[in-house]
Amino acid sequence: MKKIYSLVALVLVGFVANAQCPDLFISEVAEGSSSNKYYEIFNGTGADVDLSDYAFPSVGNAPTDSGKYEFWNKFDSAAVIKSDSVFVIAHPNADSIILSKADMVSYMFLSNGDDGFALVKGGTWNDLDNDMNIDAGEMTEFTVLDWYGDWNGDPGAGWDVAGVAEATKDHTLKRRAGFSGNNDWAASAGADSASSEWDVLPKDDWSQLGSHSADCAMVPNSVFGITKEALSVYPNPATNNLTVIGSERWNSYEIYSTLGSKVSEGTLKNNNLSVSNLIGGTYLIKLQADERVGMARFVINR
Repeated sequence: MKKIYSLVALVLVGFVANAQCPDLFISEVAEGSSSNKYYEIFNGTGADVDLSDYAFPSVGNAPTDSGKYEFWNKFDSAAVIKSDSVFVIAHPNADSIILSKADMVSYMFLSNGDDGFALVKGGTWNDLDNDMNIDAGEMTEFTVLDWYGDWNGDPGAGWDVAGVAEATKDHTLKRRAGFSGNNDWAASAGADSASSEWDVLPKDDWSQLGSHSADCAMVPNSVFGITKEALSVYPNPATNNLTVIGSERWNSYEIYSTLGSKVSEGTLKNNNLSVSNLIGGTYLIKLQADERVGMARFVINR
């Protein structure tokens, strides 16, 4: 089956290395011994962010309704992430080292390795039972910014990440610097180390907790508008060829590594381009037509 991934068309001015990130994303997650669990969220947007419009909904291992959240988890009232800083949600009974970095300890149902969480923004709430609680199915039209696991079913003890079996259990996951969130968990986790957005660290390794460095290379730093009906690219991961849906509106393409180096360029031919010259890893493709630019991330499997 071909997987099709949405590509948002962006109108922007320029791309820069170390650019501001488009939104918040998950930078580190720990599932360790006892209650030593936490989620770290990074703000690289260039401004302080009020978390009242964000949430981290979840499912408990095998969801009743696959693909939909079961629990709508909100940040503490008045919570804010400072610019170029992190926000740490920690288990209240975690080690004192973790708690010293924590910003929120009121939520204790963090993942045991097989519970999927999303970082989301916005949404429309319809309180169907009038109980003033956001129950399963009552929040709609939210945007998923990032994933830790998914809501699609019980993965067993945990999800594989970067080729490490059940890496979301008994490990710490650290987001690599060239990535700024991904609303596709499978692509984020990767089939192996080369295609993953994460470093898998040993159990109870909290040495990087409390700070994050993100190089949002090739992320637009001046966005004036978004065309939501967008383009799509497939397959993803790819091997030799990549197909762009709706490419009749675009003239040329450039492909960049996650470090911001241009590795390929050319013109589209019948919606297709060759990626056979690329080594295994994650890349960004930029499509251009006059002043309009579209961008998407894709993975090469070798």
